[in-house]
Amino acid sequence: MEIDERLKKYPHCPLSISTFTTFSDEGNMHFRAGHFRKALYCFDRALELQPDNKGARVSRSQCHLKLGDAVAALADAEASFVEGEKSNIMGLYQYGEALFNLGQFEQALMAYHRGYRSRKDKEEFRVGVNKAKDAIVTAIGDQQATQIEDLDTVLPQIDEINAANRGPEHCCVLSSLNEMKQSQQKSRKANALTFARSRWVDREILGVLQQDKDYLTKFLKRPDIHGDAQSSSEGLRGKANEALNYLEIRQKFWRQQNPMYARKIGLTFNNDMVRQYEAHDCQLECERALRQIKEISQRLLPRKPEFLTEILHFKGLALMKLKSYDNAATAFQEEFKVAADNKMPETKSRALDYLGRSYALKGSFAEGAEIWDSRLAISKTPIERAYLFHEIGRCYYETNKFDLAKIYGNQCLDEASKINDNIWKMNAEILLAQCEVKSKTFDKANQHFEKAEEYALNCNNKANVGMLREAEQCIKIYMERADAGTTHSHEDDEKDASDDDKDLVE
Repeated sequence: MEIDERLKKYPHCPLSISTFTTFSDEGNMHFRAGHFRKALYCFDRALELQPDNKGARVSRSQCHLKLGDAVAALADAEASFVEGEKSNIMGLYQYGEALFNLGQFEQALMAYHRGYRSRKDKEEFRVGVNKAKDAIVTAIGDQQATQIEDLDTVLPQIDEINAANRGPEHCCVLSSLNEMKQSQQKSRKANALTFARSRWVDREILGVLQQDKDYLTKFLKRPDIHGDAQSSSEGLRGKANEALNYLEIRQKFWRQQNPMYARKIGLTFNNDMVRQYEAHDCQLECERALRQIKEISQRLLPRKPEFLTEILHFKGLALMKLKSYDNAATAFQEEFKVAADNKMPETKSRALDYLGRSYALKGSFAEGAEIWDSRLAISKTPIERAYLFHEIGRCYYETNKFDLAKIYGNQCLDEASKINDNIWKMNAEILLAQCEVKSKTFDKANQHFEKAEEYALNCNNKANVGMLREAEQCIKIYMERADAGTTHSHEDDEKDASDDDKDLVE
């Protein structure tokens, strides 16, 4: 490499006069420190002095591999060993590593096998053989899953599906206006689905690195960094492009190493899979919308409070899905404040409902009970009061205040009886039964469980019917044992009772 070319390639590195050993040692030092670009510069200088040095070739190949350039790494690795030569065994290992990172797993496996036969004491070759085998098996997938039993039956069906997707052929060249509109609508829907699918695939492959890729993509679109070539923004653009290119290379490799059809989550693309990735996006979009809407005056946007509460509500829901209950509670508190200031009673009730739920989910049952208690003052229907009494009673039950839980459980039962709602009557009876179990009054607990079973049958809730019958059976067994005097000591009684209590509560 000429001096002028080297200065263009490495403008940040000073040109110094040194020996091959100095450059090699300095490159090894930078490589160990994680400064791979500086190490690459040093090995370039070292190879200018000794182009045939195989150790420097291997070291430079390692630098290229760390920087994501597997093609250059393969070229240096190939030049570092000779066919049939056993002396430079690390060159052969680096050759296998470069092939593996290029997705050529079969050839990499052959290289690892050659190295392992020559040097069985090298653990790296054994690990390489295993990972190459795993990558090949993963890429091929299950043979039975891809086997087609009867091609004569399947192929005509495929032709029929393709013909149906193409639709009837037209004798005229130009389509009508309606057909063009329908075609455009279908194209927009297909593009939206393709974008959502690609986002899902990117997140599945990159994981948390997807956020970095999104940031770099948006950063490169900013108009303020598109300056002259001489400006400081040129360096920022170069580093951002380099980082984005590296992520794309690694994404391609990871997708080859572990294809989508071999992943546990599979290729089934449905709304549930998208929603689990949309929660974070929803939170970010809500925060962006909040920043924008706060800058708009209410004179220009008369329905600003309504929009503001909706954005805060969806932000809280997204944070609840992400299990960030403290931040969710903060969002619902802001929603409640806006609704209270602008006299929006329905929105105010909704905010209190979800605020209490946020506190309950994070384990702050006392605060949740207090919030729901304040919500009672603005409740209008028996179904609302039944729901609130039950949730407050459940909070007191979780804090071991069983007497208060019974009071609210009975109030829930009264409100549900007014409208003959079997679901809330069942929930109230279960809550009361669990309180009686904790109080060691098993006769009353059994009665409540029997009533709850009756209500569950009336509303066709088969899942709860099975659990309630199991609970009744546990109580009867415990009571029979107590009547027969099979318990041996007071300590054994307490232990058995606590075990049965746990089963009944569950």
